[in-house]
Amino acid sequence: MLGPAESAEARVFIELAGERGSMPATMEVTCTADECELDMAELHYTYDVPDDVSTADLRCPYCGSETSLAEIEL
Repeated sequence: MLGPAESAEARVFIELAGERGSMPATMEVTCTADECELDMAELHYTYDVPDDVSTADLRCPYCGSETSLAEIEL
């Protein structure tokens, strides 16, 4: 459990993040290759990643396939 000082620091951090705008995007992906064991990975972007990045721009972190990543829609 956070003490009063840590809790206050956390509130300030959250408020500052809110003032900056929205947090960087995340994307959940799965690999559809039959031989791949990856069932899900979550990608965390920095603020510098273009808005139009898609699974077509990425490769599977497990098997290396460049064509089998699919975004998981929650």
